[in-house]
Amino acid sequence: MTATSIVPAGTDDAAISGNLILHDVTSPVVLQVHYVGAGVNPLNSGQYREVRGDGHTLPQ
Repeated sequence: MTATSIVPAGTDDAAISGNLILHDVTSPVVLQVHYVGAGVNPLNSGQYREVRGDGHTLPQ
């Protein structure tokens, strides 16, 4: 789908208009969407360690 416009409707809702292409057939669509939140970013969880390209762990 290629979005052509996004119209907010309140703080957590929106209507996204665009063109959906399936099997070389393009049809206009409007998606009514509701934001329910995002997951935890694993890079901010503190449960990973960076490793340099040579395999050595970077200091915390």
